[in-house]
Amino acid sequence: MYRIDPARADLAREYKARPNGPHSAELQKLLLILRWGSARGKSIILASKSERQFRLGKFGPKRGTPMTEYGPTYKTPQEASWACFRARWLEITGQECPVE
Repeated sequence: MYRIDPARADLAREYKARPNGPHSAELQKLLLILRWGSARGKSIILASKSERQFRLGKFGPKRGTPMTEYGPTYKTPQEASWACFRARWLEITGQECPVE
């Protein structure tokens, strides 16, 4: 099984530069880990269509429980995507993402 090496700042920089791709094979493997599996407790992006704002949130601990919102409001989907990437990096590795 592929594990995230918290020292791989190069992959974080690659994602930050091109969140919509194309992505290298190594970054694709990392994104599979960050995106798949149980959604419970994972950070997600919440969008408000009317205001065109984005925030981070988390699914509740079990199906049917409400989501919680947290963090600042982002103006673009790319900003929210980068914030979500960093949040999931922390959730999976237990360490802060090495790229701001």
